[in-house]
Amino acid sequence: MGCKSKLKKNLESMMSNASPQKLQKSASKKSIAPDPIANQKEIQAEKRQQARNIILTELIFVLIPFIFLGIVAVEDSFAGIIKAGIDLAYGPELALVASLLYGQTCVKLISGLAKTNIPKWYIGTRRTAGFLAFTIICAFLYSRISYSKIDSTPYAILQVVFFIHSIISFIVFGSVGQRLMDISDKTTS
Repeated sequence: MGCKSKLKKNLESMMSNASPQKLQKSASKKSIAPDPIANQKEIQAEKRQQARNIILTELIFVLIPFIFLGIVAVEDSFAGIIKAGIDLAYGPELALVASLLYGQTCVKLISGLAKTNIPKWYIGTRRTAGFLAFTIICAFLYSRISYSKIDSTPYAILQVVFFIHSIISFIVFGSVGQRLMDISDKTTS
């Protein structure tokens, strides 16, 4: 009985201290509806993340041959990894993959722009033209490294730079294109 009486006294003291205004404020705080703008921002952030996940999945499939080359090149030592990396930089493969990624970026952007009615569509087409130019440059680097007998150190460095740039642009602009395609798919259905 002692515990019940203590609980009852505590409850009575809490009720006597609580004014009607305080009770009204606490009740109104609990019944506030969720903010629709914040909810919409969360939904948009989730959709952008889904588009990035799709692009990263496609990127993994492009990079799988390099993973296999790395596994084969490792000769149970760290020196094997470094040698394989240097051979890869001086070989034409990076330029070939960079041109492939620039092409994939163009496809994503063009597909996204074609499915939507964007007022400033010319900005997307300029970027697409820029990616096509990078594709041509990477194809030139591929042929230059493949068929030349001269020192190709500057070409190897440029090839690595283009490779890194192609990965970044594929993730960024490929996500934009994927998001545009997802938006237009939802509006047409």
